[in-house]
Amino acid sequence: MQNSQHQVLLERVMGLEKTVIGQVELIKEQSKRIAMLERDNLALHRENEELKARLRACENAHTPPSLSKKKRPPKQGNGKLGAPRGHPRVFGETIWREHYKPRHTQDNQ
Repeated sequence: MQNSQHQVLLERVMGLEKTVIGQVELIKEQSKRIAMLERDNLALHRENEELKARLRACENAHTPPSLSKKKRPPKQGNGKLGAPRGHPRVFGETIWREHYKPRHTQDNQ
């Protein structure tokens, strides 16, 4: 009889030990999650303060319009500047020779 009581108590202790180990692991996981959430909270708090400061600058009556307006992103061009080819004002080989007269030539002096 004492042996069976001892066996029952031993099984209960083993069950409690498993429960305690499970709780310790759960506490460790929750501690890691809490630390991660605190870091994220701090980062969001800093970002929020920065955005509030930018908003105050935009709402300030003394802020110049160039700083308070949203600027559009620059347009992506095709990489070519100036007038298109064949335009009358383009100084290509043929047009350049016909319209360009140098200022300092022997005729002008």
